[in-house]
Amino acid sequence: MAEASAKQGGGLAKIVFFAVLAVVLISGLIFKPEHAGLAIHPMDQFIVTPLFGGDLGAFTITNQTLWLALTVIAIILLLVVGSRGRAIIPSRSQSIAELAYGSSTRWSRTWPARTP
Repeated sequence: MAEASAKQGGGLAKIVFFAVLAVVLISGLIFKPEHAGLAIHPMDQFIVTPLFGGDLGAFTITNQTLWLALTVIAIILLLVVGSRGRAIIPSRSQSIAELAYGSSTRWSRTWPARTP
């Protein structure tokens, strides 16, 4: 039984890895640089461009909005998937989720002291 759950956890990690890889490759195709070649412009990463045409009124979906949404979804998936199976001995994903949650709550308690 333990081997089956370990294989399932490894399968989930592979799925997440390939999903992230697919998102990176697709975003590379969507946001192609205008110049072909090896010219690297570090400030190009901060250019905000609308994804679906131009202005849609009060709210325009941009590349920054896309990455924000993907980050929020990844964090939610990490915490939900990591905490779904409760066991005496935590799995890898549960340990990672608990460490992420614990470090975020520790940081939030000391946050006003960290600001200049």
